[in-house]
Amino acid sequence: SDRLKRSQAIRDLIEQEAIKNYPSPAIVKAVKEYGTNELSLGTSVQKITKIKVTNLKYK
Repeated sequence: SDRLKRSQAIRDLIEQEAIKNYPSPAIVKAVKEYGTNELSLGTSVQKITKIKVTNLKYK
């Protein structure tokens, strides 16, 4: 269940950044940086790829 909470937190971060209409690479960088430094998501957030961000951005 902890893994699911982390996934949801990452998804929420991506959606918040996607609203700002930034390009996918910028969103990946911002989410990795914020997720690692502020939320301590560690390896979970490091696995984010541009493709995942692009898919969530256009949903």
